[in-house]
Amino acid sequence: MTQDNKTEYSKKARGKKALTQYNEIGKLQPQAIELEEAVLGAIILESSAYYAVNTILKQSSFYKEANGLIWKAITQLMDSKSPVDLLTIMQQLKKNEEFELVGGGYYVSSLTNNVATSANIEAHARIVEEQAIKREMIMIATNTISLCYQEKEDCFEVMEGLKTELSNIEKNVISDKSFDTISKLGNEFLTELENKRSGLTPPLIKSGLDELYGFANSDSIIVAARPGMGKTAFLLKAARQCIKDKNPCGIFSIEMSSMQLLTRLASAECEIDSEKIRDGKLENHEMNAIHYKIKELSEAKLYIDDTASIDIDRLCNKARKMKREHGIKILFIDYLGLITTTHYLGQKTNEVGYISRKIKQLAKELDIPIITLAQLSRKIEERKPEERMPRLSDLRDSGDIEQDADQVIFLFRPQYYKMKTFFLNGQEIDVQGKALIEYAKNRHGSLLTALVRFIGKYTDFRNDYTITKPNEQTSIDSQTTDIFK
Repeated sequence: MTQDNKTEYSKKARGKKALTQYNEIGKLQPQAIELEEAVLGAIILESSAYYAVNTILKQSSFYKEANGLIWKAITQLMDSKSPVDLLTIMQQLKKNEEFELVGGGYYVSSLTNNVATSANIEAHARIVEEQAIKREMIMIATNTISLCYQEKEDCFEVMEGLKTELSNIEKNVISDKSFDTISKLGNEFLTELENKRSGLTPPLIKSGLDELYGFANSDSIIVAARPGMGKTAFLLKAARQCIKDKNPCGIFSIEMSSMQLLTRLASAECEIDSEKIRDGKLENHEMNAIHYKIKELSEAKLYIDDTASIDIDRLCNKARKMKREHGIKILFIDYLGLITTTHYLGQKTNEVGYISRKIKQLAKELDIPIITLAQLSRKIEERKPEERMPRLSDLRDSGDIEQDADQVIFLFRPQYYKMKTFFLNGQEIDVQGKALIEYAKNRHGSLLTALVRFIGKYTDFRNDYTITKPNEQTSIDSQTTDIFK
């Protein structure tokens, strides 16, 4: 095969089906033509067999072009609820002006010669699709090799492109699953419920604040606030609880460096003013305490990636690596607004919505909770101080954030706005040195607001709380331990 006959790949051609039947070393690509014919023959004999394989196969799954065209004709007939047999298929092929391309009526009728039943059609279809996946992988690998020989290509972009394409193939394979039924899920559900009652199933991952809800697997949790409210402090509080419970966790710190996170972590753990740690103006006993704590934390399964600018596809690939290599049980992202995308989607709201959906899909794929920090709109600052408690409409850039999230948690510190008291559910409460943590959305339970202690010099939240639920006139003073007395 000459070089001229080979397909030229470029970055623009990524994802397109290879036009040649041969790879770089002249071998036939993976194929299962006999099984392709068996699948089509089975459908011609029994049209209802189509529904056993239509979620597995597509036109590009067929190696032989004629078989792909016949599949397309069958699909068109099924979609229009027309009868499917030899005559209608041939008529559809003529309508598509593809009758001669497939070999005419002789080839179409020959498909039923070696098929007696449709009993094994699903198994045959899966083998056909596996061969198609192998061909697609060869195409991706060939394209990657070609790009690697071009000096102008950035190696990291090529690598990320390869990861994304392989990940897309994997997701398509994973998405091909049968439907669940109650009879199928029932025993599994009851077993899990019994295990929870007896303590055999690990509980929800704790937030570090006793009366807040735990974090459930597959959940996307948004923690949103205006700057200075303690979003990163909330993240680190939960991460410290993970360390305590020996739950491996990952952090994507896009805003702060790993060293800045460690400074905050040491401040909260040792109860030493973070300013003193940054300046290095420490007493001997404080330095000894930090030495001891760092040695203790060095054994923690905490994995931090502080890449300053990262796109969502690269973040997802790194998260998969964290899960695969370190078995992380929870992932934190700081923060949503700094994640980019290589896909041009027009407006910023579309990009944020796309990123939000990808994070939710990632949480479901990895089966872990993902806590993502987010900024709230500046319009909050235009409201009166007593009306600055966040609302779902304050989520910045996209309404998709609220839609995709399983939980939306707001952080609000009235003292930041020079307020000493704040009205909550009709009750005036003392908010000096305190913060309000509100569940504004919760797919798994009721909404609530917690009053917690916030220690600014340690950037830490503490368990001094009151839980209130909407429409309940709960007495704040009767339930809160007054730690200032």
